[in-house]
Formats: sequence, structure tokens, C-alpha cells
Amino acid sequence: MNHSNFSSWSNELEQTFVVYEETRSVTQKKAWTISAIVAGALLVAVLGIAFGIKPKSDENLTKDMDTSSLRAKGDGAESK
Repeated sequence: MNHSNFSSWSNELEQTFVVYEETRSVTQKKAWTISAIVAGALLVAVLGIAFGIKPKSDENLTKDMDTSSLRAKGDGAESK
């Protein structure tokens, strides 16, 4: 990347900032690389969890439910 004529200052003054511009460019590339790696790893983890956990179809999930406590006594729903 060309780090010359990036501002309206004189060339001598611009040359003092070239080191900072190069450092910024390198750091920005590293940040994008690290964020892409982390995002990819997170995507693999989320997809692994989403597709890896399957409900057990042979298990009766309603075997321990007590529905008698769901109806309120004396609400008149049984008489209709």
C-alpha cells in the first residue's frame, strides 16, 4: 500500500507519519484475520450444537406429568 500523499500536508511532514500508517495497515489486517477465525470457529460450534443435540424419540416425556392440578376446582368447566 502506498503511504504517500495521503493528506494535504507537505511531503516532509507526511513522511513522519508513514510508520504509523504502515503499523495501522498491518494491525488492521491482523484484526480482520483474527475476527474471521473466531467467527468461523463460533459458527462451527453453533452448528455442531444445533445439529448434534437430538431429542430422544423413544422416551415418553409426558410420563411424569400430573394434569389434575391444572384444572381449578369449582370453575364450572366440568359441568358443561
